[in-house]
Amino acid sequence: MNLLCDINKLIKKSIITASSISQGDKEYIVISHKNDIFVYLNRCPHLNKTLNSRPETLLDKHNNFILCANHNALFTIDQGLCIKGPCKGQTLQRVAYKIVGEQLLINS
Repeated sequence: MNLLCDINKLIKKSIITASSISQGDKEYIVISHKNDIFVYLNRCPHLNKTLNSRPETLLDKHNNFILCANHNALFTIDQGLCIKGPCKGQTLQRVAYKIVGEQLLINS
């Protein structure tokens, strides 16, 4: 298991938090939302490109969906399911994680 991030830096009370984190040759999206954490590979299933061009563009303007900045596709936060865009019906690749103490760990 490899350290992806410190939980304290991710979780902010009652505010949705999204971060793009690079580790080796992979990039991940980590989202804290409604007392849960979601981790996805930062790759759009449509073009296999990173979803965001800037760190602040991971979510739509209302913070309800993950946004692909390449073609404005929208993905549900809890399932990574595309509900709008050219990859509708496809999903982001979910990454299993484990929390040990205050650290979020993933297999890589």
